[in-house]
Amino acid sequence: MAQVEYLGKFALSKTYDEPTAIVRRIRDKGMYVVEICNEKTPWRADPDLIRHFWGLSDNAYPISVEKASRIIETWQAKWFN
Repeated sequence: MAQVEYLGKFALSKTYDEPTAIVRRIRDKGMYVVEICNEKTPWRADPDLIRHFWGLSDNAYPISVEKASRIIETWQAKWFN
């Protein structure tokens, strides 16, 4: 079963309640997929974003699956409209 972790990316001017983007890492059978989405852009793969999970990037913090799901759900409604 795949393990999924989420990080919220926060702009300096934003509060930590609402991320400007969400990065997720999916681990399955020894492989990683790292993707990012935001309010205007659906999920896209970007392996360079692994740096967020290594702690090499500022303003990216872990968020719960539940919080990520709520935010993504509101963004999805805007992606294809």
